[in-house]
Amino acid sequence: MTTSTETDKQMAAFAAAELVASGMKVGLGTGSTAAYAIRRIAARVENGSLSDLALVPTSIQTEELARECGLTLRSLNDIGVGGRLDLVIDGADEVGPQWNLIKGGGGALLDEKVVATAAARMVVIADVSKLVRALCDRCPVPIEVIPSARLAVSRALSDLGFALELRAAERKAGPIITDHGNVLLDVRPPAGFDPVATERTLCCIPGVVECGIFNGGVSDLIIADAGSLEHLTEPQEQR
Repeated sequence: MTTSTETDKQMAAFAAAELVASGMKVGLGTGSTAAYAIRRIAARVENGSLSDLALVPTSIQTEELARECGLTLRSLNDIGVGGRLDLVIDGADEVGPQWNLIKGGGGALLDEKVVATAAARMVVIADVSKLVRALCDRCPVPIEVIPSARLAVSRALSDLGFALELRAAERKAGPIITDHGNVLLDVRPPAGFDPVATERTLCCIPGVVECGIFNGGVSDLIIADAGSLEHLTEPQEQR
């Protein structure tokens, strides 16, 4: 049986997929909500309502799903894409009041941020459970770190007052390894942290490749709640 949360995810994702027009260059996000959007885009391509798309995945997981759905993929470096996209559709682990995000629960934060930064329009899709009054209410901040710097970065984070743990793999011994061969640290900043300053601080630690705080860049937020859909184009008072 499909749960109400899954129904809401699908509703938000399908609404976002309708924003895609023929000829667009589109970033495909990672995660369970983004997967619904990928399947919907593929269905529109199959029925002929979409064509001539340049689709850029944000992870190996997304690439595999898109290819299974019959979609042809490109990279940001391809001629004709040129490092710029019209639109990216992606989910989030948390959405804060000013549309700052935590992303990377699926381990794809590096490519997700690269693709989001390359897009003229970032559409975030989520069910209402992802809305929070302050970032890290429920989720830690993922940080991608080169393996040789793990202990040095961990010490630097501890000195700054962050609680942290190495993300372990579920069906193998040792840590999760990202698509780029790095490890992930899940950290919790000190109480009352500033997301903008914290993103800057984390990304300036030598050995940190990227962090999962996304500040700015969200142009559209599509939220589904118990079958009701909201498409927002600017932040509103959080629930």
